[in-house]
Amino acid sequence: MMMLSRLIEHIKGHDGVWFATCEEIARVWVDDEEDRQKMLRPDVRGVAPVPDDYGWPGK
Repeated sequence: MMMLSRLIEHIKGHDGVWFATCEEIARVWVDDEEDRQKMLRPDVRGVAPVPDDYGWPGK
């Protein structure tokens, strides 16, 4: 834990570093035309429903 604390302090010591919550990021986010165009594209992350025979609890 000490090394993690030291790493965080080192990172925070640089100009422009911002440790933000998701809420803070959402508050300052500004959609632009590039974002809107990207949202129109098909989802290429490979997200698919879990197969019925996968073995998840409740399946």
